[in-house]
Amino acid sequence: MKLLLTASVILATSIAFAQAPTPQPPASAPTAPFTSSTLSGNPHSIPNRKENQQDRIASGGRLIVSQRASINQRQNRASGQIYRQKHNASRQRS
Repeated sequence: MKLLLTASVILATSIAFAQAPTPQPPASAPTAPFTSSTLSGNPHSIPNRKENQQDRIASGGRLIVSQRASINQRQNRASGQIYRQKHNASRQRS
């Protein structure tokens, strides 16, 4: 009896926290109000970011090797800029 009660509580909580699948729009429906021809080639514009996000979702949320390398390179560049700003500021104070 105690085992049955425990199993039913576990099942009920797992169902309560389960996520329903996100409904996908039909293939004919536009995913964004802009098309890539109106974006003037900016890869960081909102429509491009949304398209990239949908691509990641479709691929299981994983980044491909070139995407990971690009992100690491940008993070390293930003980290270097922060380091230089911090240390240049300390030199200028003295």
